[in-house]
Amino acid sequence: MVADVSDKGVAAALYMALSRAVMRASALEGRGPAETLRRVNRILLEDARSGMFVSMFYGILDLETGELTYARAGHNPPFWARAGGRSVEALLPRGTVLGILDDPDLEEEVIALAPGDALAAYTDGVTESFNEKDEEFGEDRLKQMLANAASHTADALVSLIDAAVRVFTGERQQFDDFTLVVVKREG
Repeated sequence: MVADVSDKGVAAALYMALSRAVMRASALEGRGPAETLRRVNRILLEDARSGMFVSMFYGILDLETGELTYARAGHNPPFWARAGGRSVEALLPRGTVLGILDDPDLEEEVIALAPGDALAAYTDGVTESFNEKDEEFGEDRLKQMLANAASHTADALVSLIDAAVRVFTGERQQFDDFTLVVVKREG
């Protein structure tokens, strides 16, 4: 699960803590990703009247088969990097952010990670990092870095992407959170 709250500061941190706790408790109930996110939404609407919202990507990975069942609630689309540089594709099921609507439109999808495939989930602080020329790091640069995922471990990919963003931004201050999770299925 990767998530991002709509605001910054102490109130946003508290809302994220609430969202995280609700998500953890809901995930333990054994529902699929889309239904779990619907449950989180219902609880957030009942308990929090802050006007904030949260985007989330939530997936359940079967470690034996590589099958990933996932849903996306308005969050940046994770990228699925196929082994051998075959392709890097965005996972784009329909999904509305949580904490605003009574019945968000959430779609659940399933993919199968083959040996060597990687999945990268991130917050917009990764792709919306700017350099001194006001250019954005962007999704295309992230996808290019993931194209050679098969030749790197998940930890190495995180380190490489982190270093690339730091070099790209140079002396420019990071203004948003930076979260990157990479999962890779070994051979």
